[in-house]
Amino acid sequence: EDMVPVDPRVTMEIANSVWVEKRLTVKQPYIDALKAWYLAEARNIDVSDPGAVDLVNGWIEDKTHDKIRDMLDYLSPDLAMLLINAIYFNGKWRYQFDKKETSDKPFYITPDAPVNVPMMYQKENFAVTRTDNATLVELPYGQGNYSMVVMLPDEGVSLANAASTLNPESWSQWMQQLSHGTAEVQLSLPKFEYEYKRNLNDDLKAMGMGIAFTGAADFSNISDQSILISRVLHQTYIKTDEEGTEAAAATVVEFELTSMPPGITVVNINRPFLYFIRESTTGTLVFMGQVVDPR
Repeated sequence: EDMVPVDPRVTMEIANSVWVEKRLTVKQPYIDALKAWYLAEARNIDVSDPGAVDLVNGWIEDKTHDKIRDMLDYLSPDLAMLLINAIYFNGKWRYQFDKKETSDKPFYITPDAPVNVPMMYQKENFAVTRTDNATLVELPYGQGNYSMVVMLPDEGVSLANAASTLNPESWSQWMQQLSHGTAEVQLSLPKFEYEYKRNLNDDLKAMGMGIAFTGAADFSNISDQSILISRVLHQTYIKTDEEGTEAAAATVVEFELTSMPPGITVVNINRPFLYFIRESTTGTLVFMGQVVDPR
């Protein structure tokens, strides 16, 4: 089921590519499957070429509208193949914030450590619901196929405690509650912009993929040569302001050869919170993260 693309106020682009080093012979059915199912571009790469890193980084920058830059600082001399996914999102709020209403307000990084940040404000009808320890408010982009769901933990509840309640069952229940209608909300939301980069090797190993990083890995459907995953890099960018949200992400997998109530609801997002950007027809989560310090 495809995510709905028809909305003049929302841009959503996904690009995939496979980069094969000249020493690796990849089975054609694998390349065909990547092209058919993921619309992936297939490219050749020579790790001995001094411009190889810039070539890959240039592709990522182009597909993310220059929001993910210089993702790779080197390529392994044992490189066999790269799998790259890039996502770009630009959504304008259905109800944009008036810049005249934005002013410096306290944001409580911790209960006793407020910092002043540009805080946006508007009074509008939004879908809002409660969990056992948090408030959820949904801010639609454009015609509403995409939205940002903000999860604001109750005062005294940590982000970790709120996040621990997230699971497929509770998420489905909360989204059902948000679909019941809207209520008038006095909403304060900080502007924020940040980047994040992480090597996911340890995370993936902890999730049970450890063998893929060892010589015991079986990628025989890709190639008859022995290969393993050497590193997985993930980098994100997000900016939210009065007009909407611009976000981008890229993931590089590097293979090596082996050897709601009535009335007005006040939602003052003035402490750390979680956010989720989702497509409503499929329920696909496109981006999610946390804001601890909007500065």
